[in-house]
Amino acid sequence: MIIILLSSNVKSQTINEMIDLIDKHGAMIFLINQENGEIIYANEAAVNFYSYPEEELLAMNISDINILSPEEMAEKIELARSEQQNHFDFKHRLASGEIRNIEVYSYPNNFNGTPVLFSIFNDVTARVKAEANNRRIRTYLYISFGLIILILLVFSILFYRKNRKLKSIKNELENFNKLYQTFIDANDNLIYLKDNKMNYLFVNEAAAEFYNKSKKEIIGKNDYQISNREFANLRRLTDDKVYHQLMVSSENKIIVEEVEWNDKVYKVTKFPVELLDGSYGVGAFIEDITERVEREKQIKYLLYRDSLTELYNRRFFEEEIKRLDTKRQLPISIIMADVNGLKLINDSLGHEKGDQLLIKAANLLKEVVRDEDILARQGGDEFAVLLPKTSNREAQKIVLRIKRKCRETESEEVAVSIGIGVATKTEPEQSIDQVLKEADNEMYQNKLSESRSTKSKIVQSLLNTLTAKSNETKEHAVRMTKLAFDFGEKLGLSNSQQHRLSLLATLHDIGKTTIPEEILKKPGKLTDKEWEIIKDHPERGYKIASSSQEFAVVADDIYAHHERWDGSGYPGKLKGENIPYLARIISIIDAYDVMTHKRSYKKAVPKDRALEEISDCAGSQFDPDLAAEFINLIRTE
Repeated sequence: MIIILLSSNVKSQTINEMIDLIDKHGAMIFLINQENGEIIYANEAAVNFYSYPEEELLAMNISDINILSPEEMAEKIELARSEQQNHFDFKHRLASGEIRNIEVYSYPNNFNGTPVLFSIFNDVTARVKAEANNRRIRTYLYISFGLIILILLVFSILFYRKNRKLKSIKNELENFNKLYQTFIDANDNLIYLKDNKMNYLFVNEAAAEFYNKSKKEIIGKNDYQISNREFANLRRLTDDKVYHQLMVSSENKIIVEEVEWNDKVYKVTKFPVELLDGSYGVGAFIEDITERVEREKQIKYLLYRDSLTELYNRRFFEEEIKRLDTKRQLPISIIMADVNGLKLINDSLGHEKGDQLLIKAANLLKEVVRDEDILARQGGDEFAVLLPKTSNREAQKIVLRIKRKCRETESEEVAVSIGIGVATKTEPEQSIDQVLKEADNEMYQNKLSESRSTKSKIVQSLLNTLTAKSNETKEHAVRMTKLAFDFGEKLGLSNSQQHRLSLLATLHDIGKTTIPEEILKKPGKLTDKEWEIIKDHPERGYKIASSSQEFAVVADDIYAHHERWDGSGYPGKLKGENIPYLARIISIIDAYDVMTHKRSYKKAVPKDRALEEISDCAGSQFDPDLAAEFINLIRTE
């Protein structure tokens, strides 16, 4: 199970993205109401672990599963809410009644307008038990060393005073040593004792296995005799620290360090031990903590990295701003960057293509920025770059390199276009937040000026894609545009209406860009499922057109161009004059052109037969007045 934290000002969209990520890892996620401790959200991993039905778990308070009292729990919630403490160790009760040790990381946030604690739970019962056992072993080890010395001392006294009891005491000592050895050997951690010359006096089974030698091969030898020099030097380093501390301060302090060796991490606990001859040796307790360290690394990675682009995330960026906002780092420049046209790509080609565009933009930015710069995804389509010790002039050079890289993608299926803003802090008294805001405002202004052009290019690219998918589409649009102009003139449309009708003739089927090519070109009858996919294209076309100010004027007409006069059309089942006027016009033109030209699934019909069909459908499929005008137009040509 994985643990991740989110800062209080991360957007809710980022929360949802991170929830999706953690769900994939199977971590237990809870959203807890800051005010009353009610559980607002629990993911599938949490439901499965606690074994409550989901509805029941979501009706519970967090204190219902925590063995702390509600009052104590309220105190912990307040600590997390105020960010005085974010890491907790609790005991939780499962539905079965079993008590488990739970490690919790909890940070304040907002979710759908509700102040919550974004909390990730990790079952650490096995680890807690192991640590408790290790503590007992360490305590026993320390006591045992003392007892051995004490017993040997007593044995020496008795030897001189009561020689006749020597045999009995010796047997007892041997029995004690056997019990002691058995207990120590049962521990998975490495335990040993060295004399003042760093020769081994004692090792447990785990230590012997680590060296791949028997105990007899180790006892009486030093590290250089039983292992390679590199490892022996590493061992001797901490041994010497114990001795140095003892010689300098005469204190028997315990030294604890983390040591990496052969892709593993060990927690090394060493301490001085006074031996029978009055000299000092070194005792050690070594625990393999690789799994814990790896888990912490993964937690830290998820905490500070964006799951999609693998860049740093907003939380890391904000912490770095605070850390680097010093006089020594001046001037500090900030670049804000926003990917143009992402919503249009998501609506037209799907979120997978949108994600690919974000990854592409992230990689482009990574190529341009310097190693010392902090590049982060702020969420959604926004990126930010923190440039310490960088003047505005130098930052502008980086912006030019970004724009040059963007231009290199213009010939690709989905080009990268980025709106950019730059601001620089030059004086210590300037607010870094204000500088960030200035960069964001400049980026927004640039985005407004560039976005329209970008979206037009995307729409043209979509039309080209549709042409490639369906061979007749380009010719179909050209024919419809001519017919629309002629029919518009006959109906007396204004210049602006004529322009909209022409645009509608070009874009009415743009929603089909999301339909698989095999469906568009299928020679036979469509299945019910395929037909439902086809019927979805007016809504998709509406979303595409709505995302661009230039094409939004025909979005409603695109949505309604398959509605019927009698209300039986799709997708909105609009009826009569509730159907937009231009949509009623284009539906007649579209039907006529489809009937009179060959398609992969049908043959073309003669012009007169097509007009008869339109006449027959007047009042049911088509506006009867417009149908009559159209028939008159075609017959008088």
